[in-house]
Amino acid sequence: MDYQIIHTTIGRFRIGVPHLANNAHYAKRLEWLVASLDFVTHVRINVQTGSLIVHYEASEVLSGTLLENIFTAIRQASIAEIPHSYLLLER
Repeated sequence: MDYQIIHTTIGRFRIGVPHLANNAHYAKRLEWLVASLDFVTHVRINVQTGSLIVHYEASEVLSGTLLENIFTAIRQASIAEIPHSYLLLER
């Protein structure tokens, strides 16, 4: 799965994930997986641009550790099982 860090600041990552483009089901699964990570405070996905934006508690976690967890979620989102009710939510 292709992805790349587009921009990073303290407390925020923007990651390009081409598989997000026009793939609403993958986007919902990824959003759920990333939002469930410790120290993540907000997740936003733009399926038109294929980008994932993650806000996190910078004082509570090492950014490299969190990035590895996000990358794992990106790889797992295409096969992850999440609550059906979450897939039905409109954000």
